[in-house]
Amino acid sequence: MKREKESHGDCNERLEKLVSAAMHAIGWLLPQSVDEVRAIEEAMEADPPTIPQWLADPYELLKSNRRGEGADHRLGDVRDPGIEENLSRAARDGKQISPEVAEKMRKDREVAEGKASE
Repeated sequence: MKREKESHGDCNERLEKLVSAAMHAIGWLLPQSVDEVRAIEEAMEADPPTIPQWLADPYELLKSNRRGEGADHRLGDVRDPGIEENLSRAARDGKQISPEVAEKMRKDREVAEGKASE
């Protein structure tokens, strides 16, 4: 009996299922059905995740970040300079900013950043 070749469609479908299962297993995809949510809840009840001590109190974590403590676990500076540039371009509709306005913006930023660090 002649063995039939697997069609590309079958192969792609099988590969897609394998990739999807792997992504679910490592947490890259959220559960999409009631059964998937139940399975995850049961797994978490059987083996609950442990929270590291330094994350146990989120308020203390945030306070230590403001004070500059806990260098191993600081949240760090999450600002992206590209975002500010894009927002400033959007605000002026692509037009140039006059030197006076740029200076005022710089001063306003310094004041705002000074208040935020206090």
